[in-house]
Amino acid sequence: MSQSVNGPLYPPYKDATSKRKKMRQKQCRRKTSLMKKGYEYSKMCSADVCVGISIRDTGQVHILSADSSGFWAFLGSQLNSYYPAPRPNTSDRPGSSG
Repeated sequence: MSQSVNGPLYPPYKDATSKRKKMRQKQCRRKTSLMKKGYEYSKMCSADVCVGISIRDTGQVHILSADSSGFWAFLGSQLNSYYPAPRPNTSDRPGSSG
């Protein structure tokens, strides 16, 4: 591999692509963590939990509804207006929608 005085020579796009990939992975891990925490809280505290994440850049909406009482049911009709359609997570599989 070629070396320069300042370090190895890489195509400039490779570093930028790597940074974007790392950022997406970090965002995905945090989203999954939030969904998992909401699920755990609902089980541990016998609480009805609704976690919603709307990604501004892509318009994607991810929802966790750990709701046995129907308290958060009104959100369903409001979320139907979003495109692309929200990715619902049930309390059975938190964070599984990727």
